[in-house]
Amino acid sequence: LESLRQHCSASLRETHRPVLCSMSFIVACVLASASGVAQALLANAHKTRQHTWSLKVAGHYLRSSVRSITVQDRFVANDNPLLAHRSLLAFADIRSEHVVPAVMSRLQDGWAQLGKIEASVHSAEAEMDVITAYEQLLLPLQDLYLSVGQPWDALSHLKSVKDSPTLRQAIGELQPKIVAFWQRVSQSASIYAALLRIRNSSSFATLPEARQRIIQKELLDRQLGGVGLSDEHAKIFNVVERQLSNLSTTYSNHVLDARKSWNVTVHHEAQVRGIPSRALATAVELARSAGHGNASAASGPWTFTLDGTLLGPALTYAQDRDFREQLFRASATMASFGPSDNTPIIAKILELRQQEAELLGYPNYAAVSFASKMAHSSEVHRLLDDLQAAGKPAAEAEDAELANFAKQSDNVTELKAWDRGYYIEKLKQDKYGIDEEALRVYFAYPVVIQGVFALCNRLFGVTMQPVDGKGEQARAAKWHPDVQLYDVARDGNIVGHVLIDPYSRPSEKRAGAWVQPLTTRHFEGTDLQLPVAAVITNFPPPQPKESKPSLLSL
Repeated sequence: LESLRQHCSASLRETHRPVLCSMSFIVACVLASASGVAQALLANAHKTRQHTWSLKVAGHYLRSSVRSITVQDRFVANDNPLLAHRSLLAFADIRSEHVVPAVMSRLQDGWAQLGKIEASVHSAEAEMDVITAYEQLLLPLQDLYLSVGQPWDALSHLKSVKDSPTLRQAIGELQPKIVAFWQRVSQSASIYAALLRIRNSSSFATLPEARQRIIQKELLDRQLGGVGLSDEHAKIFNVVERQLSNLSTTYSNHVLDARKSWNVTVHHEAQVRGIPSRALATAVELARSAGHGNASAASGPWTFTLDGTLLGPALTYAQDRDFREQLFRASATMASFGPSDNTPIIAKILELRQQEAELLGYPNYAAVSFASKMAHSSEVHRLLDDLQAAGKPAAEAEDAELANFAKQSDNVTELKAWDRGYYIEKLKQDKYGIDEEALRVYFAYPVVIQGVFALCNRLFGVTMQPVDGKGEQARAAKWHPDVQLYDVARDGNIVGHVLIDPYSRPSEKRAGAWVQPLTTRHFEGTDLQLPVAAVITNFPPPQPKESKPSLLSL
């Protein structure tokens, strides 16, 4: 490798023109992690002032490939799934001992990468054309984002779907270091100046629209990240950001803890009268897990939690008004008392967000939020005002109709929050003959998911191919046995992967539904990494003992 470096350096001195790296030389450098060779090549190319696009791209791929197999990564990547360079991470193989080494390894590399990027923009020529300037700055930046972000994003995803005390502890230890790193990236004056030079270039408009958008977004993200602040204000801003990051994590932990810690066991059939049998079957299983071995769907006892798969049916169908109130109040006051009390957390978050907004020159945090959105505050308020003007009269009429129906049905003189869902369902059945619970049999999860796949095929021309659950790839990619892995194919070629985590797990999984990007489509060196996304929902689990699938609502 040293002789190769000397040969290339001599060629550059003798011919005064860039020498394009052969593939064999690049492979040799990658295998040996010879980042010094790449730097020597590029440095000598700069000395000749012959900046051909080919050499720059070759240098970028060389740096990218060398970064992908750093010396430190080589020692830990073989047995650390968080450092694997693959589209589908092996979530099933991630252990607590992998977390800190993986993140710290990538952080160490990230600091080195950041230093090289800043050094390169310092030495860049002012007359460099905009396309070359973009290639030299944004491609290494994107590599940086992917390298440092991959293990941390994977851990953040795991925390939302498979929370555990050991994972919380590791994230708590690493979070300040991650926040500090991204603050340093956002507040890099040299990178910000280089981005401004590209944006202000007379030939900026010649860039493709997507690249123009990337530059504009990079500039805005850095402005909102405090790049323009004085040293004194930047220090305060960074402290505020770290506090907000910690408080956000604490808030989420409190919500999950409060949800899984609350439950109530009822023993009288009158209390659960009207609740669908599918929900009662789940409540019975929970009662048995709590020590009531003789619990049955017919005679109880039944244990209810704040999980949506139980809370929703109970508030909608339970005839016992007092029981509905008990469940509603527990849900409405969740994480507002005891060790999981989020009341002071919310107050502190609001205070710090206001301080952050003022440091950035905005009147409030809402203005900070709108700064990165297409809609403006006035447009949003106009839309809400228009909706209110159009919808309020009808809503008031329907509310009066509902109150009258409740009074006539059960002599309810004042409609409470825990009454609305119950009487709305009864009114629909009485007025329109619609029973949503009866309709569920037509929306079994396996049928619905096939319908979604068929729609994707019609709209986008893609097919969703289930990956064999017994294969190693499918096994390793799943963080839970319920997770389903699909290849996304178009014209017979796999273009990406989707993981679907459909069922509720209130003890470890965040409530709600969302889509989580796990891997973006990108190149690592010359290897294309396919995009991977996770679709997370919290549908009722199937009932395998009764061979009943999960039933969804319209």
